[in-house]
Amino acid sequence: MKRASLVLFLSLTALALVIGWWLFGRDGGQSLTPSDPRGTQPDRPIEAANVAPTDSAPAELRPVREADTRDDPEGADRDAPLIDFEGPPGAIHGRILNPDGEPIHEAEVELVRGPAAAVSIPSLWTRLNLVVHTDPQGKYRFTTVAPNDDYIVIASHSDFGNCEAGPIVVQPSTNKDAGDLRLRDGVLVQGYVRCDGRPIPNALVTMSNAMDRLRKLRPDMPVHPDTEPFDVSTVTDADGHYTFASAPFSTFELTVTADGFSKMTKASQGTIFGGSSREHEINFDLTIAARIGGMVVDEGKNGIAGAKVTATIANQTFRCEIEATTDPTGRFELAALALGDYFISATCDGFSESHQQQVAANSDSLVIEMRVQGSCIGVVVDEETGRAVTEFALTVYQQHKGRGPVEVLRNIRRSDSGGRFELKNLDPGSYVIEGTAAGYAASMSAEFEVDRGQAAAGIRVALHRGGTVVGTVFDQDGKPVRNASVQLRENGTKDNQIIEIFSQIGARGPTTTKARTRDDGSFALELVVPDTYQVSIKHNQYAPFQLDDVVVIKGESVDVGRLVIVQGARISGHAYDLDGRPLAQATVTAIMAKSAGYKSTRTDADGAYELRCLNAGEYTVTINSFQTNPPQNPLVGLSYAKNSRQIVPVVNGDDLTVDLRLMKNDPVKVDKPKR
Repeated sequence: MKRASLVLFLSLTALALVIGWWLFGRDGGQSLTPSDPRGTQPDRPIEAANVAPTDSAPAELRPVREADTRDDPEGADRDAPLIDFEGPPGAIHGRILNPDGEPIHEAEVELVRGPAAAVSIPSLWTRLNLVVHTDPQGKYRFTTVAPNDDYIVIASHSDFGNCEAGPIVVQPSTNKDAGDLRLRDGVLVQGYVRCDGRPIPNALVTMSNAMDRLRKLRPDMPVHPDTEPFDVSTVTDADGHYTFASAPFSTFELTVTADGFSKMTKASQGTIFGGSSREHEINFDLTIAARIGGMVVDEGKNGIAGAKVTATIANQTFRCEIEATTDPTGRFELAALALGDYFISATCDGFSESHQQQVAANSDSLVIEMRVQGSCIGVVVDEETGRAVTEFALTVYQQHKGRGPVEVLRNIRRSDSGGRFELKNLDPGSYVIEGTAAGYAASMSAEFEVDRGQAAAGIRVALHRGGTVVGTVFDQDGKPVRNASVQLRENGTKDNQIIEIFSQIGARGPTTTKARTRDDGSFALELVVPDTYQVSIKHNQYAPFQLDDVVVIKGESVDVGRLVIVQGARISGHAYDLDGRPLAQATVTAIMAKSAGYKSTRTDADGAYELRCLNAGEYTVTINSFQTNPPQNPLVGLSYAKNSRQIVPVVNGDDLTVDLRLMKNDPVKVDKPKR
């Protein structure tokens, strides 16, 4: 089934998150400092002694936890990302420094995978369970790292703010020097809490990472300490002043509560117009507490007990959100409100969500009517045999005219000897149910109707095994390519940074639509949902390959034939700052015209970079981001980076030299690359 509406919703949500992250959550995008070139070395073949940690290695350099990185498609987690590179493992090493440039002992360093386009968005990282600690010289080392091009190094220490760096490309059998990473100063947050100009002492000020609200936007967010809700609190002094001397978050929300006063929440202030990312002054002007009271009733005007009522007001300066639960008679009271007009919502199991807008504070007789929902009852069976499937998961889509299907319940897991299920809390409307189970392709029920107060019965989800896509991958010399990753994607997909981020936020569905090529270059993608797809092939020694318009039919095997991939082109060079000095730890990106593809990498301590395996086409090569100490206005940095761009035509087999330099003004002419 097409999921256009779902993809659009996820895309808009992701775009909002990315824009918010870029404007307000990146510490101005300047969290690192250029590495000191002294004592650093370029990538080099890894020595045998460095392939794995040994008992003789210093304790600080041994992994605290290390996952198995062996390439084993059969035994590995099928939801884990495919490693696109082939070859022996490599290593990553570097140093962690404090904000003054001094080595930090016992800093924790973690290695994760991208997407590299969202290096500072922890909720999109793929955790690898690879953690080490620095030695007294601030050095760390990851050994036996599977080759890939989207690694991110994260450093943390209890006395400082975190820092991260990526993308880091690990080539087979090489040492990758990630350079020097400089921890951030702790964020100083302070301000005053007042009412009509008078201080409010003993007000509770809570700083939160706002992860609870992000989880509402992305319910399937990976479970990890970085993605769990967390908060710290303090109280105001006699002058109404509060201080967080070293805040644990760079992006946060502050919520103030005080007896008899309104509750108020404010978000961290961005640095988009040049403010300091290390110091925040956030003041609160509370009002005397207002309230909204009333009842929640059903269609017969009977009170509904246990309903959750939420009042929300948001403007450019603050947000106020209060929740209450109805008593046995259906009554509720929303207290500690600021003055203004509120959006009111009521939810309760078995009832459709109810909304009311523009409800003024200090209203005392609000009546919220809720209408009962419906449900559905059905069974999951094998389409061929008719036997019950006893272990399965269901996702429910509501059909909307003009919008297509909208997901309302996701991945509801059931275990029943007869394959039976009952799903409640469905609003009236037309639905379909997608069923998944081990050994089957995702399969859809017929469309059915749900009415209020009724159970739609007789729903049948017949699981089938879909279709199969087979083919063989060769290089331009006619030799089979082994261990390439082959994946089915939405037809017409173009590789770019936004697609990479969206694919992480909206990733879902069958995981059997990816595989690896065998020794003879052949591959088989099984249990594929019938649809039209793009076959995407990636390998670290070849340019990416896409084949569109592959039609998969249930019960049939589609042979896409002989697919030839090429080694592509190479672009390398150096990046320089405004004064012509090497620009270390900068991100260099090559974007093909019409967003047909992109590559990114980081410069080393000498400002050198390398982009491999580029398809033929015209690329815009630019310094995408860079670091300064102290941080500068990110808009200025973006302008300097944009002005470094060069337009580079590429053909297969090219080995081009393209040097980039930050510039205050748009370049008048573009230097031709050296071939």
